[in-house]
Amino acid sequence: MRTPPTVLCKGNPNTMKDKSTNKSGQLPRVYIINLDRSPDRWADCTQSFAPLGLDIVRVAGVDGKELVLPHPDYDERRYWRYSGRRTGMGAVGCYFSHIKALRQFLESDEETALICEDDVTPKPELPQVLAEILLYGKHWDFLRLNYGHGGYHPTNVPIQKLDMAYRLTIPLYYVGGSWAYLVNRRAAERMVKFLVPMYLQWDHAYEQNYRMGLTTMMLVPSPIILNDRSRQTTIEATSKEKFSSLQRYLFSPMLPYRGLMTCLRWRKQIGTALWYRLFPPKREQNTPPCE
Repeated sequence: MRTPPTVLCKGNPNTMKDKSTNKSGQLPRVYIINLDRSPDRWADCTQSFAPLGLDIVRVAGVDGKELVLPHPDYDERRYWRYSGRRTGMGAVGCYFSHIKALRQFLESDEETALICEDDVTPKPELPQVLAEILLYGKHWDFLRLNYGHGGYHPTNVPIQKLDMAYRLTIPLYYVGGSWAYLVNRRAAERMVKFLVPMYLQWDHAYEQNYRMGLTTMMLVPSPIILNDRSRQTTIEATSKEKFSSLQRYLFSPMLPYRGLMTCLRWRKQIGTALWYRLFPPKREQNTPPCE
């Protein structure tokens, strides 16, 4: 059984150390996806994360404008059928960027990583929240730190109260969004294996924890929030990408496929929720702070 790192140690937020911050007793590195054409967003991230003493790593985002189709990691026909959309190169670039961040994490010897997009701002208590979350690290593989488009959903099942009014929950309903999440190595390895080639948008694809055999939880409220730059998306999606309602719901397998995904997700998440309601997650013993 893995023993998660639990101690907060300050580091340089702009550098990447040779040794794993996880295994040396520190908090996970923050991998921030940032396009080369958005240096202002990166500057905002370094400024907002610097006071927290977390090590941050820039992941050069894949710019959809520079991609050429067909691409071996993108199944366009399946994307049309199961997402009900035409190809949006921004969405493809976003998907590839998250896969790239996971692969970059797997190249390290760390046990966990925090993956963020570049339009977020951390709350001041983020380091303390991460330290406590990692005390329960053996119970989750993928931990969402964002609510999605609709905010906290009433079907989330609370399973553990944390300090500062935070709590671990089991999300039963699809909530969308992918601006902040924690993964361990097991999750990253399976996501890279099962989610390539792309045939769904990223925030739909990684909801398939039932397919990958992963335990997914959500932290509420979120210690990382979207900032004003999130209103100016770099994905540049348009309404023209969506097929008409007639095409989406009558002449494509999107609706039955989404229904199947929802049923399989519910079965997995309800089972997990019942288990942890009966047997609450146990907190690992903390270790002495590093010097």
